[in-house]
Amino acid sequence: MKRTAILWTLAAAAGLLGAVGCGNETAAPTEDCTNDTDDDGDGQIDCDDSDCADHPRCTLVGVEVDCDDLRDDDGDGQIDCDDSDCAGTPECVPRETSCRNGIDDDGDGLTDCDDDDCDGRSPCGTTTETSCTNDVDDDGDGLTDCDDADCDDDPACGGTPETDCGNDVDDDGDGLTDCDDDDCAGTAACLPTEETNCDDDIDDDGDGLTDCDDDNCNDDPACGGTPETDCGNDIDDDGDGDTDCDDTDCASAAACLPESDCGNDVDDDLDGATDCDDTDCASDARCIPESDCGNDVDDDLDGATDCDDSDCASDVRCLPETDCGNDVDDDLDGATDCDDSDCVGTAACLPPVETDCGNDIDDDGDGDTDCDDTDCASLPACYVTGNDSCASPFALPDDPNGTWRGSIDALGSDHRGSCGGNGGRDAVFEFDLTARATITASLEGSDFDTVLYLRSGNCTVPGMDEEACNDDSSTGVTWSRISTTEDADTYWLVVDAASATTTTGTYVLTITVTPP
Repeated sequence: MKRTAILWTLAAAAGLLGAVGCGNETAAPTEDCTNDTDDDGDGQIDCDDSDCADHPRCTLVGVEVDCDDLRDDDGDGQIDCDDSDCAGTPECVPRETSCRNGIDDDGDGLTDCDDDDCDGRSPCGTTTETSCTNDVDDDGDGLTDCDDADCDDDPACGGTPETDCGNDVDDDGDGLTDCDDDDCAGTAACLPTEETNCDDDIDDDGDGLTDCDDDNCNDDPACGGTPETDCGNDIDDDGDGDTDCDDTDCASAAACLPESDCGNDVDDDLDGATDCDDTDCASDARCIPESDCGNDVDDDLDGATDCDDSDCASDVRCLPETDCGNDVDDDLDGATDCDDSDCVGTAACLPPVETDCGNDIDDDGDGDTDCDDTDCASLPACYVTGNDSCASPFALPDDPNGTWRGSIDALGSDHRGSCGGNGGRDAVFEFDLTARATITASLEGSDFDTVLYLRSGNCTVPGMDEEACNDDSSTGVTWSRISTTEDADTYWLVVDAASATTTTGTYVLTITVTPP
């Protein structure tokens, strides 16, 4: 602060000396370093003008000295309210900027007129006298209570009574409108529209007729009204305050009697609900579910006993054996697992192998029946026969996939392939390809040294085209395998013995046809 005072003193002295030394009343104006104006017209304002280089305001000080001049007065990199030096200054304290935008502008948790910042500001100032008896000028117009025209209609100020009891206007300004105002008591507009009590000696509706003299009371018991005429229309027909079955007039009406028979398909009491749908039948045996699903008794008298009754659908005794291999009588019928007829045909109760290779039944449930099941592979009844040569080939299905077995014991030596089979006994298979495909054939599993070849065009020589031929699939094995991609046509597959000395043996031919 001393430094600032000294600088101000020096600046003042310099100005004085300049004025004395110059002695020129027409000297050019000097820059005022504090008014945000280019006083000397050189295009530089305040501290941006070199004339202000030594001015205290333009010399760095220890704190932000002006919190709204958009300058970093103390050179700490923080300007005005961003500088902690300005905390708490009027320029940097937030206030509600608008008192009608529904926004908490200053973030103090109070919005618009709820914020003290808006006290006395529009629209938060009271515009009318709010009380005419509190000796306070509520709206600040200089007039208090009854002296304010706002109170002209207030009863406290001699206001007039409610003048119109049907205009939806608080005419006397007492806060009560029309029939809610005691001023309107007894007026025609506020009387009931009909006689409300037929024995009180009062003309309730003000029509000049009292109690039984008023047609409104014709049906009232006090005036000889008729009994309840309809016991199911939800109307108090005789105006005695009791409706339908609540009226003793209806005591014997069918609509007011309980359902008399809960099994006759008749709505006996005419209440719209028949038999068990009527709550009157809630305790009738016929309307209670079968209570015991294993006692051989028709508990609910509906003609169905135990598990024959749909009420027992979820009872464990009426469900099938759920697990045929857990040694538990799941359905409590006395038979466990495969001893229960519920388990007939289930996998757990099937034999482990095909028991009959000629009954057209998949005995062991593995998906293969009779000779298609490997369990039957060793049976001569499941061997391919009669395919000794091209003259009598075994016809395979089109695009064949599967396994065929046979014996060469009774076959002759009719064919040979380019890779072997000269003199060996052979079996011939024929099939059609319906589209171009890859044919893979294997003799893996055969019990003799084999040769396998595929022909097209013609099964016999001459005219035969050999598409593929294989003796041994790989080193160390005696079974053969071919794989070739061919067009749609008729083909012959020949299973041959590699040696003429092989006169007996069983072959296993597996064929797979797949898209190329």
